[in-house]
Amino acid sequence: NEDEEVNHCIRCEYHNRHATHSPIGCAVNPFAGRELEYPEGVVPEAPVKKKVLVVGGGAAGLSAAVAAADAGAHVLIVEREDELGGILQQCIHNGFGLHTFNEELSGPAYAEKYFDLIKDNECIKVIYDATVIQIKDKTLKVQTPKGLKLIETEAIVISTGCRERPAGAIGLKGNRCEGVYTAGTAQKYLNKEGYLVGKKVFILG
Repeated sequence: NEDEEVNHCIRCEYHNRHATHSPIGCAVNPFAGRELEYPEGVVPEAPVKKKVLVVGGGAAGLSAAVAAADAGAHVLIVEREDELGGILQQCIHNGFGLHTFNEELSGPAYAEKYFDLIKDNECIKVIYDATVIQIKDKTLKVQTPKGLKLIETEAIVISTGCRERPAGAIGLKGNRCEGVYTAGTAQKYLNKEGYLVGKKVFILG
């Protein structure tokens, strides 16, 4: 009778990594394969407070930042856009938050939950409109609105997500492909910006 406490399997196949001699893992249970390390299923507070830099403030970056801060770290998020949330901001459909917040949320509402966790947390800071252009050892070269900065840290989390292949990468001829969008770009125009991308649409793939 505690179904809301169960992280249901999504068949990510992480458990089959033994075939490639990779560590066993799970997309919804971070303690899978680490039962001896965390027998209680709880990450203890870090004995030494480290500085953690998170590159990317989307779903993964927000989650990593909160988890690191909860463990006692001082966290800096470097976000390329002028707001956090990443692709969550354009995913207006429901289906997010069931495992993390025990309620079904849209992408923006799910992101808002994390914003609430971050805004009052003194251990988490954010730099917006910033791009990491080089990582060398534990030093990052970051282009910010105030110029180029070198930021030293003790741990780095790369959570930059992925990008769709542009028109040229999938063999579309020409260099001015008017009206040709990736699915993510069309979704952003429609759901976030409010622009109609077309009345007659052909979907390739």
